[in-house]
Amino acid sequence: MENTHLIGSLQSYTDTDSIDFGETIVFIKFGTEWCRPCMQIESILNNIPNSVTYTVDVENDEFEEFLASNVILSIPTVIIKYKQEKTRFVGLKTADEINDMIHTLKTRYQGGKKTL
Repeated sequence: MENTHLIGSLQSYTDTDSIDFGETIVFIKFGTEWCRPCMQIESILNNIPNSVTYTVDVENDEFEEFLASNVILSIPTVIIKYKQEKTRFVGLKTADEINDMIHTLKTRYQGGKKTL
């Protein structure tokens, strides 16, 4: 789990979200340590090439308002970010399903410009 990093504060989330990671895919997983599906999806995410995973503990009180305003109601919820494009999913997905979502994000963002 060397490419998994904990986001412990809302400011850290905001800072991380504003970074352009270039061609690297960024996963932000919202979950808990005791959630078995959260652990399973983290294992899958860690095996996606050219990616980095950040985790947010939904039991961290600092994120209470953020979770409500972003309608993060179930865990695991994963945001996938490529450049400034984002998508998200809830629950478990296979590596193939996640790779399809990544392909869609990359297709939407071509040459540094959003496409319609």
